[in-house]
This record gives sequence, C-alpha cells and structure tokens, in this order.
Amino acid sequence: MKKAVKFLVYIIFTGLTCLSTNAQNPTGTCTVLHQPCNFDGVVVTTITSGMTPPLTFNYRDNYNTTHSNVNALSDTLSGRSVCYKNI
Repeated sequence: MKKAVKFLVYIIFTGLTCLSTNAQNPTGTCTVLHQPCNFDGVVVTTITSGMTPPLTFNYRDNYNTTHSNVNALSDTLSGRSVCYKNI
C-alpha cells in the first residue's frame, strides 16, 4: 500500500511536468493505462495542440526509450516495470 501511494504521488508530480520540448510549446496529456508491474506498464502520450507530425517522443525511465518519426499526435509506451520519470 505504501508503494502504491508513493507511485501515485510520483505519477501526479510527473504528470504536471509530463511534456517537454526544446523549440515548441505543445499541450497534451499523459495517461497511465496500466501501472508498471511485471513488465506490463502502459502509458499513452497525446499532443492536443502546438505540434505537427512527424514527432519524436522521448520517455525517460530506466530504459530511456525514444520513438522517432511518429506520424500521429499520440504515442504508446508499453512493457515497462518501472516508473516513468519524464516524457
């Protein structure tokens, strides 16, 4: 239970600083569809305004995953077992 509370606080905190970019000011949302556990965590990032595809989504976790040349305004990262630090 204590881990779950810490995780939810972490998700809320990172949700406030979820999107980052160098040259543009996008707005959007990050949604945790499934909390990370047993390599089944799923997060969806959706850009609602301020950018046009193709996009690059950088997920900062223990794996530092990058999805490049995404021709959509949303991206899904799955298969994680750790908290997402920054997107």
